[in-house]
Amino acid sequence: MLTLQDLLRSSIHMSPGTMRRFWRVSALQPYHVLKILLQFDADCGTALSTTKLGFLYQLFHFASDDSHSSPPYFNTFRHLPASYSLLLSMLLRAGMLRQAEIVFSHAEQRKIKLPSTVYIDFVCGYVAAHQVDNSMTWYQRSRTLGTISVPLNASSFQHLLHLLLENEDDRYLDFYLDMMDMRITAWDDHSLYAAIRILCRKKKLMEASHLIGKILRISKPFDSVSLVDMIANGYCDNYDPESVITFLKDWGFPAPTTPICNKIIFTVCQDSGSDRAWLIFKQLEALGGFYPDSSTFGNLISWSCKERKIRNAFKYMSELLSRNLKSDVNAYNALISGLFKEGMSDCTWDVFLDMAEVGIKPEMSTFRLLLAGYCRNRAFDCTKPVLKEMVGYGLMSFAPLDDSISKTFSLLGLDSLGVKIKRLDGTGVQKAEFFDSIGNGMFLDTDTDLYDQILTKILDDSLFPNFDFMLLEECKKGNTETAIKIKKKAIHRGQKLTMHTYSVLSEHLNAVSQHQDQDDNEIVLLFHEMQEFFNVMDHRTLNVFVQLLSKKGFMVKASHVLDLLFKRQFSVDYETIGDLIICSCKKRDQTRFRNYWNLAQKNGWLPRIDDFEVYSRHLCLFGMLKEVVYIFKKALQKHPDSISTILGNVVKQLCLLGSSSTAHALVEEVMDRKFILDYELFENLIKGFCKELKFIEAVSVLDVMLLTKRINISVDICLLLIPILCRLGHIDKAMKLKHAMLQCSESHEISFLMYKHLVIELVKIGNVGKAYFQMYEMWKRGLCSDCDILNIFVDMYAKDNNSRKIQESLCFMLKMNMNMSISTFRSLIRNNCVHRRPVDCLYLRNAFSIGKSIYHSPIFNNILIFYLFQAGNCSLVEVILDEIQQHMSNIVLDDVSYNFLVYGYFKCGKSAKSVEALNSMVSRGMVPSKRSFKIVIRYLCTQFDLKGALDLSKFMECRCIKHGSVVQNSLIQNLLAHGQLEEAELLLTRLERNNMVPNNICYDILIRKLCQHGKIYMAIHLLNLMIKKGNFPSETSYNFIVNELICLEDFDQALDFHTEMQHKKLNLRVETCSALIHGLCRSGRIDDARMLLETSISSGMALSPKTVRLVVDKYYADNDLFKASNLLQRMQQHHGYLLDFEIQWSLVGNLSDANNNRNFGRNEGCFLSHLLGQSGFTHKVDDADS
Repeated sequence: MLTLQDLLRSSIHMSPGTMRRFWRVSALQPYHVLKILLQFDADCGTALSTTKLGFLYQLFHFASDDSHSSPPYFNTFRHLPASYSLLLSMLLRAGMLRQAEIVFSHAEQRKIKLPSTVYIDFVCGYVAAHQVDNSMTWYQRSRTLGTISVPLNASSFQHLLHLLLENEDDRYLDFYLDMMDMRITAWDDHSLYAAIRILCRKKKLMEASHLIGKILRISKPFDSVSLVDMIANGYCDNYDPESVITFLKDWGFPAPTTPICNKIIFTVCQDSGSDRAWLIFKQLEALGGFYPDSSTFGNLISWSCKERKIRNAFKYMSELLSRNLKSDVNAYNALISGLFKEGMSDCTWDVFLDMAEVGIKPEMSTFRLLLAGYCRNRAFDCTKPVLKEMVGYGLMSFAPLDDSISKTFSLLGLDSLGVKIKRLDGTGVQKAEFFDSIGNGMFLDTDTDLYDQILTKILDDSLFPNFDFMLLEECKKGNTETAIKIKKKAIHRGQKLTMHTYSVLSEHLNAVSQHQDQDDNEIVLLFHEMQEFFNVMDHRTLNVFVQLLSKKGFMVKASHVLDLLFKRQFSVDYETIGDLIICSCKKRDQTRFRNYWNLAQKNGWLPRIDDFEVYSRHLCLFGMLKEVVYIFKKALQKHPDSISTILGNVVKQLCLLGSSSTAHALVEEVMDRKFILDYELFENLIKGFCKELKFIEAVSVLDVMLLTKRINISVDICLLLIPILCRLGHIDKAMKLKHAMLQCSESHEISFLMYKHLVIELVKIGNVGKAYFQMYEMWKRGLCSDCDILNIFVDMYAKDNNSRKIQESLCFMLKMNMNMSISTFRSLIRNNCVHRRPVDCLYLRNAFSIGKSIYHSPIFNNILIFYLFQAGNCSLVEVILDEIQQHMSNIVLDDVSYNFLVYGYFKCGKSAKSVEALNSMVSRGMVPSKRSFKIVIRYLCTQFDLKGALDLSKFMECRCIKHGSVVQNSLIQNLLAHGQLEEAELLLTRLERNNMVPNNICYDILIRKLCQHGKIYMAIHLLNLMIKKGNFPSETSYNFIVNELICLEDFDQALDFHTEMQHKKLNLRVETCSALIHGLCRSGRIDDARMLLETSISSGMALSPKTVRLVVDKYYADNDLFKASNLLQRMQQHHGYLLDFEIQWSLVGNLSDANNNRNFGRNEGCFLSHLLGQSGFTHKVDDADS
């Protein structure tokens, strides 16, 4: 069973100063727990680790369990309310929400009244953990209890609002309005816009107006443009544009943006006519902020022409031109159409010419309109100039002999009517419909009603641009960017697209989403624009839109549309399920993935064969290995003919993820069913096993490949496996692999690579004989040796100290102008230094460096310097440095070189040279190593150069280099030796504050020195820091601290340290223990002195009899003879402690004086008899008693 001491032992390193006080406590009390919590909170602040909080949580429950042995829980021990509040605050700050819930429930069971801030802390904690439901649950609880008046911090409030908004949560609006009513905290514009948007979508426009009014009343500044746009748009969608003006006037807002104003004007024209729209136009301009453009006047012109108010249309065109605005082709089309419908066809050509004059290029729709108007008015002669203009603009080709009338009818789509123009035969004039240029009566031989109906429709359609038709045409052509621009133009003009148009657009965007990048903002806008159609859209369109949103990563919005599918009881397509699964994998949303996966299993979903790699990759990256195996086994049943492709994709992804064992199990299962598998699959397995360092498994896969002769082995796999086989001792398999590769390939390059890798690995494992044989085979096959192979042999000769072979090989390398590898150079230098041939090292370097820049690298000089220093040859190092300085200006020493110099000079007893090397290093902008700093600082301190050592220490601090034990000990001891006690304390404090103290720091020497200088509390702080950093102070350190505490008469701390020493199996010195007992006796703490005396003697400490007598005498002085006699009896019986005659005689005298004491007589007689017997006296029995 866990005890308090066990708990303290496991936690002393977290806060030694706090936990040490409770070593001598038998059971924690409620105020003890509060004290510990307060101390931890003060020490750690906001940097509380989960480890420390886990301990505090355990301690909290342990304390309540420790005071009873039977249920019910919390029966006798009651934590203080402040302890609950503080622990809850700490747990919630650290995100340990489950533990906080448990503590809170315990407080509720005990009916502890907690402060209101606890509820808010829970809300903030769950907000930080992105747990929206729990956040709102605690928010509702706090509201119910009336504690929500305590303000949330602004960041948590905004975060919760954003989370609700991201999840499209219906509670967002209520929460926002609730917080607004209570004025709890600040809000941002984004949250306000979201609330207004939701209100407008729900047609709650009055509530949106009231919300803005609340904001204005509390003088909260915000960007009104977006809000006004949303509300104005809401009124337009609600077919109440007149209320927009009222709203703007009531709150003093300027007019909305131009697209919204255009929508207002278009809606007013549609409902009340263009005249009323013009009045609204004037009112919007009067409000300010409205900048009408060509689309604004285009709407007025189109509606005026539709209403056959052609005068007003020209007035609006004049107004447009007077404002220096450029009209578009749609406005001129509307004017031409209006003129034709009013029978003013003579003016249409003037309008057309004016259009060309202002620089507006006519479109095909303009020319069709002119042709339709002229044909409707039977002015067929006027069609020829139109056709010529079309030819001029490159819209058609027209030969001189072509019939203009037939061409016109063809362009207007009248071919099916078979229209023919005939002249009257002279029998009468009553049938003449029109007259030609010379007065002949003419009529149309066709269905004139249908003829006029078709032409009239062309005129009517030209009044307004048909954005739906244009967008659909661009989607058919695959012009995504143009389709998006048309949609934007329609919205800017204030016109709505049809549901069918949105359906086609979303389907098109979904189809091209894998090949074309689209702006995410456009997808979001499309989502908001289509929301009004969601409840009436068909199954196909909703599925496509979910796919589009999933592919673009809008998982929350996709889930929202998916919920509509479920609500309307539509089926979910396989493509939709697949896209949702991939999206949840990319977003790493475990909850939604599980929901989608359950939906997939319910519907029997399987990815297409071509998509298996995509799905397996995303599932593997998300760690869903079980799901990968599941879809593979389903595919094995459904698509057995394609199993090799499917399995290859799955194995590839599993091996990349590091799950080669799972992939291997799948391969074995498929092989048991006699399927023929591709060789790439086995190669992926081998690569995966090698990446995971599972070489035995990789070799087992190779065995399968060698047995299956149909499977080819690639060069990469051979080069990967040959080193592994040689290291595992499978040389025969390596040979087989080489032969198999040589049989499959006749390439000299591949053969050379096989032999090269095999020779290198054989030499590395010491099998030189077989390596020689392989080289002989290479010679027979006409494959020349390589520099790398020769380097390997030289390396082996150096390790075997075969001087003759080394010389032969080096001569050959020099003759063939081969380069020496770093590994070979290192082996040769080491061999020369070990066998006391240091001069040969210089010869070797000079021989190979002539004319070769490769040897100018600092690496070669570093190797040379290192081994020369290791051999104690400092003079040759200086020769090398002189050569580099005088003759080899192209060779530069790096930081490794200088660090070697610092350490090498130190080992050779030339520490002054080490200082010079380090100073040169610093002056060149290099950062020395910790070892170099340690060497130089220690040397400077021994030379009493305190200033230089402190300067280096400051340099280390600037470079964030931690000060080790040696550095700190040297600096502090020097400061103490110079009497600079305050400077020593400041240095230690600064190093700790700047996190310059490494782990496992040792302060034993400094603790002793500080105690000697009377800095006991700094010594205690260093001891605590040692424990925190994972090191254990020595017994000497504890003894010095206890001794100093005795001098200060701080006996409680001294006893705490002594108890800690006992738990660490450390002992006080006899002198220190005696001094502590004497001090306790002097301060009247005799019981503590007695306990210390007994524990010390029981541990084998040889305390003097005077110390024992002191405790006994103190009991006598307090007239507590019972404790005195018990103490002496235990000393003799249990510890074998023999008292001298003086103590015994003193005891006898005291017992005699107490002879008349009734409470003591019989027991003391027994004790005195026992005492005399232990001292050598014979016990005689009185005759009278016998």
